[in-house]
Amino acid sequence: SAFRLGRIVDAHNSLGDVCMHNKARELLAQGISFAKNMERTAEQERAERLRQLPYHMHINLEVLESAHHICAMLLEVPNLAMQTIDPNNKRQISRVLRRALESYDKMLFIGPPENAKEAVVCAAKALQKGDWTSACSALEELKIWDHIDTCNPLNGKNVKEMIKEKIKTEAL
Repeated sequence: SAFRLGRIVDAHNSLGDVCMHNKARELLAQGISFAKNMERTAEQERAERLRQLPYHMHINLEVLESAHHICAMLLEVPNLAMQTIDPNNKRQISRVLRRALESYDKMLFIGPPENAKEAVVCAAKALQKGDWTSACSALEELKIWDHIDTCNPLNGKNVKEMIKEKIKTEAL
């Protein structure tokens, strides 16, 4: 709900706790983690399965990660711009987005984005150049806007417009 309200820092902190270390499914009780070094008894596995939420109560993880990456983009791109002015500022807000941007820079051929994370990285690269129209168009087709509030699709459009305004502000 912090994302829908435009509280980007709060949303990033909350979503970062959930999306960190690829354990979102386990933390949201939507799946079992398969750690290589962990051995479970049949009783432990049964107890873990009982803790899981039924499928109709699951949160779409792609939507969750998209919101996290959009928040990271809105915070990390201005941070990167400040680091060009002040090289002593070594603060990293989102290590995940920073790595994705570095790997994007190393790519020889850059095609259209294939998933939500790549779309956000394309938007972040456009935002770094100050091109807010390209940044907004890269985020235009994401699944997140339809899933923010499935009962009222107008809310998704309102959030998309709010994010567009924030992108315009950060492009300055």
